[in-house]
Amino acid sequence: MVKILLVEDDTPLMRLYQGALEVEYDVVAVESSSEAIDALNKFRPDLVVLDLNLPDAPGTVVLEYIEKHPEFENLKVVAMTGFAHHRHHNLPPRVVEMLSKPVTSSMLLRSIKTVSVNH
Repeated sequence: MVKILLVEDDTPLMRLYQGALEVEYDVVAVESSSEAIDALNKFRPDLVVLDLNLPDAPGTVVLEYIEKHPEFENLKVVAMTGFAHHRHHNLPPRVVEMLSKPVTSSMLLRSIKTVSVNH
């Protein structure tokens, strides 16, 4: 089963996304960059769904961490943001999709299904 790390600080949205994703995927959900980095190392996901605006540090910190560690070289990221400046930010190629908030659970599922995840 494909393992997805969901990083979203809006708790109601996180629960909505998690519920939708758990039907088909193994999901771990966290609410901050520091929790995301911890979960990356423990859970070893195939895909990360990453909100770029997080309370403790921007999601780009998580992307930088992934880029620096060779064990994550095949990890793909679906990024989400409500801020226009993030959409034009130079993001690494592992960001295979950029979703503009608001994102519905069906939009997220569609996006993940189009991303080829090697597992």
